[in-house]
Amino acid sequence: TVTVTGSRTETAGAAKAVLSSGGRAVTIGAGLSHKVAGAILTKISEDRADSSAGDFLEVAGGAQIIKAVNVVFEAETLLSVVMGASTITLTPASVSIAGTKITIDGECDEVAVLVTDN
Repeated sequence: TVTVTGSRTETAGAAKAVLSSGGRAVTIGAGLSHKVAGAILTKISEDRADSSAGDFLEVAGGAQIIKAVNVVFEAETLLSVVMGASTITLTPASVSIAGTKITIDGECDEVAVLVTDN
């Protein structure tokens, strides 16, 4: 367990690997920022808990790989996944998917008071 009462910034030039045969926890009192020019690989055999009282930013210039049985991302006001011009943004009241092409595969029952199709 790593506990920081203020902010934490971590910058890596090549790659970052987080490997643990048990659990891992990082708790930050303010903002948490990880920036890696290459890939980030996280493989933990038990639970991982990263929490930040402020903003949480993790940027990988290469691949971002998380291997786990279950993965949960939780945010109070906004959670975004960004890749190029495509975004998935979640707020407590909405889910937005934006991109030059959006494909939804599967069956959908259109049952509602009002269903609109753009």
